[in-house]
Amino acid sequence: MGMKRVGREETIMNEKKQNYLISLIVIIVFAVLCYRAFYFPVGLYEKRRMALYIGLVLLIIFIPLLVIGIPLLNRMLAGVIARIRILGTRCTKNWRNIAKHGVLIFIGAVLVYLLTYGVCTVSGVSMNRHKFIIAIAMYAILCVCILFRNIAYTRADILAFLVILIMGSCAILTTPRIPGTVADDDTHYRRTTEVVGFFTGSIYAAEEQVLREYVGNVQGHLYYDEESAGAYLTSLNESYRNRDIIPYDVGGLHYYHIAYIVPACGIMFGRALGLPFVYTFMMGKWFICLAYALLISASIRCVRRGKALFMAVGMIPTMVFLASAYNYDYWIVGWSIWGIAKFVSLFENERAITNRELIDIILTILIGIIPKIVYFPLLFPLLFLPQNRLNKGQQVIVRIFAILIACGICLMLLVPVLTTPGAYSDTRAEGTVSTSGQLQYIMADPVRYIKLLITFGTQWFSTAILGRGMQDFGYVGMGDYWGIAFTVVILAAFLDRDEDSTLTVKMRVAIEVGVFAAYVLVATAMYLGFTQVGSDTIQGVQSRYAYPLLAPLLYAIAPNKVRLTGKKENWMIALVLLMSLPMIWNLNTLSVALY
Repeated sequence: MGMKRVGREETIMNEKKQNYLISLIVIIVFAVLCYRAFYFPVGLYEKRRMALYIGLVLLIIFIPLLVIGIPLLNRMLAGVIARIRILGTRCTKNWRNIAKHGVLIFIGAVLVYLLTYGVCTVSGVSMNRHKFIIAIAMYAILCVCILFRNIAYTRADILAFLVILIMGSCAILTTPRIPGTVADDDTHYRRTTEVVGFFTGSIYAAEEQVLREYVGNVQGHLYYDEESAGAYLTSLNESYRNRDIIPYDVGGLHYYHIAYIVPACGIMFGRALGLPFVYTFMMGKWFICLAYALLISASIRCVRRGKALFMAVGMIPTMVFLASAYNYDYWIVGWSIWGIAKFVSLFENERAITNRELIDIILTILIGIIPKIVYFPLLFPLLFLPQNRLNKGQQVIVRIFAILIACGICLMLLVPVLTTPGAYSDTRAEGTVSTSGQLQYIMADPVRYIKLLITFGTQWFSTAILGRGMQDFGYVGMGDYWGIAFTVVILAAFLDRDEDSTLTVKMRVAIEVGVFAAYVLVATAMYLGFTQVGSDTIQGVQSRYAYPLLAPLLYAIAPNKVRLTGKKENWMIALVLLMSLPMIWNLNTLSVALY
């Protein structure tokens, strides 16, 4: 017994030494990248430079100690290392098979290039890199589907992750390499540079230039003139390489800046590698795509049944396209879907709900809605969890937490409206927009406004707006075949269900009420800040605003009695192909055609 105890203690000690060494190496690499990413001209920003250096040294000293000192972190790192070792072992054992598939895929890629070149030559169309990227993206998706044909349902999370990355990367490589892809991406790019510049007190002159010239570039479609764009991007790259900087004091970061940490990391990574402006800009977009793919993959992995619904919603072409540009929609949709998936997973069994599960769901959804707090009613169903699965302490905690969140968010929304009448008025709106005036109009006849909300809601969730909006590629254009994506999403919700689900009618109603309340807040926010006073419609509400609500709404509406027949893997492969290939083709007909 004593020998076993000594052996166990020795194993724990060796594990801690291993974790300390690995975490030390990781944090040193991180510190070096940060050192290379942040540029401080000699003689300027000395205080910021010293603060950064001291901060990095402290991280190198304390982070490894925290990793081995906190049991949870120690176990998490040990688990990651164990998975990497298992993966390495599997790759070593199957290296012949991996090499064979690699060679076949490479030969296939060469054939795709030759075929694309031949088709362009025969049809009299000039061959360029954009057409080749489109062809390779389609080929890559087909290869992934073939490789996953027997595990497409059980490992749907990995399948979705890879396909979303391919779709997003294709969009990044075939769309402009400066802001001007989707609405407001100049604002989102500026906020991203603010996160980076918060530490240095400056931004690069190239970044400021593209933001300053944004309107002219969009209107003149500079991006699609290869000769003009080439000269323009060359000048930006030269300025970036010379590290021409402009003082830029952010002052402070706001709550919505949390969504820009991901692209900011991408920009810093590009700077650390010494990449030109163009590739650094694209690196920020690719980090967004990577984060979104990880969030959707995690959502699918949470549930035993209903994987098809979360995959279909996560792979909506418009959403993947948004996840390939600077915005915060990827953050809201990705985290919200993950939180909803965690909530849905509670009803796949009847065991008691743990404190960790409750906190996990609440924090996941809260993190997701920070940039747009109007989605907080997504937390509403937590108030109606089955009492027999919660202890008294959990019931009290949920209610108190919900009340505090609701009151806090309501104050955040109402106080600016009451104290600063123009707080939510959007300067881009046409006509007379007045938050206080619109609020008075609503209060004068609430019944009329309720009727307006119901009428507009039926239009918003219809095929005309929500359906067609599933192939909306911003400034690039509106794609075709939107009906395919809309149909797939609906079928995925109704067919891939679990007869053993414990989701009651009461919970379904609670979810639907939460979705409706979130819709009311979204619509009201746009009615107050973007719509003319007294208008009989609501302006500015786009289809993408519905994506955080789509998964819970469809999950609550769809019955459990209808089940997929046949091999589920075939259904998942069909879903992937129907959601991805039309998007890739639309990129070919819209974006590539403009070059």
